[in-house]
Amino acid sequence: MQTVSDMQGVLPAVAELLHSHHNEVCVRALLALGMLVGSSQDNQTKLSNIDGALSRLLVLRLQQDDEDSKHIADGIVAAMVNFLTIACSSTLHLFCEKVMVR
Repeated sequence: MQTVSDMQGVLPAVAELLHSHHNEVCVRALLALGMLVGSSQDNQTKLSNIDGALSRLLVLRLQQDDEDSKHIADGIVAAMVNFLTIACSSTLHLFCEKVMVR
């Protein structure tokens, strides 16, 4: 059985909805992305590679008129930053170990 996050094109399609001029569509897209990428490092990476997705998340996170969008976008961005911090820290640690061995 295939899960929603495994289906081809789901993340790009939902990320595209972030650009809607209808606030309710954006909020629903944010909720869907939160469920798809919140705890999936693979989906976080996929989302970060979708053109315009991160910049739109940052815009939604910084906007002043919709607290729901700000809060949800902030959670998605925070999860992605946390993952990147851990990934970079692990990579840096491995690099340092290799340099010290030499």
